[in-house]
Amino acid sequence: MNVKHSPLYKSSAVTAILLIGFIALQGCSSSRKGGRGNLSEAMEKASNDYKGKRKIEKRPTPRQHDTTHYWRADSGHVRSIYRPRRSYEAEMRLHADYGKPWFGISAEYGLLKSDDFYGLTSVAFSYEGFGLYKTRLDLHLSVESSPIQETSPLNKSLDGGILMFQLGADINFFTTPPYTFMGQYFKTGFDMVVMSWAYRNPIITLNEYGGETKIDSDAIWGFGLNVGLGWHIAQTKYFILGGELQPGAIFWGPYTSEDFKNDVFPTFWYLRLSATIKLRLW
Repeated sequence: MNVKHSPLYKSSAVTAILLIGFIALQGCSSSRKGGRGNLSEAMEKASNDYKGKRKIEKRPTPRQHDTTHYWRADSGHVRSIYRPRRSYEAEMRLHADYGKPWFGISAEYGLLKSDDFYGLTSVAFSYEGFGLYKTRLDLHLSVESSPIQETSPLNKSLDGGILMFQLGADINFFTTPPYTFMGQYFKTGFDMVVMSWAYRNPIITLNEYGGETKIDSDAIWGFGLNVGLGWHIAQTKYFILGGELQPGAIFWGPYTSEDFKNDVFPTFWYLRLSATIKLRLW
């Protein structure tokens, strides 16, 4: 006996088709709210015995296509809340907020891994105005100083410690949107650094013309790399208060500006903590 031609197989197939069709119709009708009234009214007006106008005066309830469903544990059923989608223009305006120009001033203190210097104290100025998609590029200029420890041999040679000038850029990666009261971000950056110092006693050297040259100060160039973590304790439309924790390193060049080979200053490893205030430019 061929199973496909048996009455049981045909009746099962028809039943499955009807069941699938019923489920599909139920899914289509579940989005309706009965806004046109009762079905009995429609049946009455569709009857051959009805003598009036076959018109339904009620308008259907608009369907909400963009809804978010969630489960209410207290009621045991599913409710729907209308949540309008964010337009492309609104999304672009949100990302553009990361690129709005700010002017920042920060006071910084750092711990320096060195047997010759106490630590780092600095003031920095920044311009923040190049951003896209939760990232921002900041330009900054800072002036930094560090006193010499009294037990260091350099204390007998240098007068007043060292002074560093840094010019660099940071890339910030935000984890919070710009309209929240508090913000958080990660950062990484680089700096071009020049460190200068004054000698306690001038040095006399021969110049290229055979004469003598007195040297009372010197400088060396370096390159810095850093990573960090930042907080905005309070961020408003026109000002931001925050802080940063930033470890990094400065790698010094092989020669000084007076053409001495560097065998005194190793790589500076530091941990810097800063307090910052930022003001909206426009």
